[in-house]
Amino acid sequence: MVEGMENLYERAQCIRKIMLGVPRATLVVIRYLFAFLNHLSQYSDENMMDAGNLAIVFGPTLLPTPDTLDQVACQAHVNEVIKTVILHHDNIFPDTKELSGPVYEKCMTGDQYCVEVSLSKAPLTLTAPDVLAVAPALVDTAVGVRMCE
Repeated sequence: MVEGMENLYERAQCIRKIMLGVPRATLVVIRYLFAFLNHLSQYSDENMMDAGNLAIVFGPTLLPTPDTLDQVACQAHVNEVIKTVILHHDNIFPDTKELSGPVYEKCMTGDQYCVEVSLSKAPLTLTAPDVLAVAPALVDTAVGVRMCE
């Protein structure tokens, strides 16, 4: 179970298997978001937002706990999953060869920051059900209910 996984690489691979089951458009958006959050966490000395703090802020929104589970008891697990995705997004999400679409890229020149977006030819459509489709599987993983095979 992911909950008991000591090895972060194994945890990331389990999350990857779950993520690969979501619709393409959702996966592209989530890949972009977590690449940005990883970039943001790299400046935690300045902004106080390391991966753990970002997980606390974004976890409840990105991975809501089902009403049937204790919200407070599950939150630490949810935060740990989100933190893992932030830290290991490169290992979790497919690259552009496997999944075309916008990709967050960072570049810095001096004191300037810029973000380049490469766009795919295929338009992305994202609906609320798509976004919520991944949440139950990740919550199950966060609380150790689902086995990663």
